[in-house]
Amino acid sequence: MSAIDGNRTYNCPNGDSIGRAIHLARLSAGWRGCDLCDARSDHEGISGSTTRTNHFVRVQRTTGIIRTENGIRGQYLNQLTRQSIAPIVRVLAESLTTADANGGPVSSSQQPARSSDAEKDFPPEFAASAFVIVGYDNRASSPDIFVGVTAILREVGLDIIDAGRCTPASVCETLRQQRAAAGAIFVTGSGFGPDYTGLDAFDSHGDPLPVVWKDHGITVRVLRHETDEAGHLASAPEPDNSLANLLIPRRMSAAPRQQLILEIPESLNYQLQGRSVRTSGHHNVVDCETHYRQWVRRWFPAKAVPATSTPLQVLSDDPIIVNRAHWLAEETTLPVVVRNYDDKRLTEPKAWRLMIDEDDRHFRVTTPSGRELELSEMAAMINRNSHSRTTHMTAHVDEASGRFWLSDTARPTSGAIIEHIRDPFVTIALLMAR
Repeated sequence: MSAIDGNRTYNCPNGDSIGRAIHLARLSAGWRGCDLCDARSDHEGISGSTTRTNHFVRVQRTTGIIRTENGIRGQYLNQLTRQSIAPIVRVLAESLTTADANGGPVSSSQQPARSSDAEKDFPPEFAASAFVIVGYDNRASSPDIFVGVTAILREVGLDIIDAGRCTPASVCETLRQQRAAAGAIFVTGSGFGPDYTGLDAFDSHGDPLPVVWKDHGITVRVLRHETDEAGHLASAPEPDNSLANLLIPRRMSAAPRQQLILEIPESLNYQLQGRSVRTSGHHNVVDCETHYRQWVRRWFPAKAVPATSTPLQVLSDDPIIVNRAHWLAEETTLPVVVRNYDDKRLTEPKAWRLMIDEDDRHFRVTTPSGRELELSEMAAMINRNSHSRTTHMTAHVDEASGRFWLSDTARPTSGAIIEHIRDPFVTIALLMAR
């Protein structure tokens, strides 16, 4: 071990010339300026757990709004507020309402008939024009951003359907029910820490909305994260009782080696936007949750026989998903046990286990024998199931992207359109129906 030079001085990124004690104190505190320090690897004297924690935080920390597969993410208040999100919402609104030869909203004359249950809650004036469905997740920051999103959409003249507190799976089902919808915007920070918020945007088919940001004056730059001494990205620190580790969110997805950062010009952030329409869009609140549950209910048998039914254990931290599981148990008399996501107890020795992520289009399934199914195994089991053949349901997997989805052509209102479904309760219903 080399001797430590206690008299060494360091040139701090903020311009200060500091001694070793202050250098170590700032490294230990995880100061943001240390991200730019050439001497940040000189941390001898700091505990290993603190070093791992700070390295993990540095990898997760970014300097801008992150572009994701489904939309954008950013730190609440520091990066995303009602005001700063306005130019992004305007871009999404324009992308949603721009129809081209390969997609876009279907005109009202081409719409298949709506189901009577879904139609009665949607105002007549919405049937003649494209509208946007808007909802938000369980994060504390989401209602505030949601208010800003709805205000901007109405400002540009778009009618909105207020789905309120919901989940991505229920938003996508509302899109499938309402073919006149141009798409949906969902306020969420899923996949990132509790201090993050963001937007997921879906086109009229429930797929990620393609946005050409440069056409709107927004550039995308690549932020590459450094690796540790072994050439690997930092991973979450081992749990202990320190406050730093309590602040690191559970099940946060590992940071990629590079992230795409949106650079929004100051002119877009602060310029006064002229109205493109003379009147604001309509705002209508619809009970999308009830329609979603009615749709989920049809995938399960009318009444389960508790004595012969295999129990189902649902693991989730989202109150609305927990409530759905309890509702399902009451509706079907299926034996359902609900636990927190990280609860490892298996109260039923031979039970199906459904682990639902914050974004409920992502989930994992464990068989009654205790084996977690690969996505390809789930698809094969459903496709072999005679029940799936009678409902024109097939399961598919894209190994490259890790996506699992169901294709359904049985809905009476769908016509020739094949519906793509990513839903945990429908999937487990098909698996349990063997």
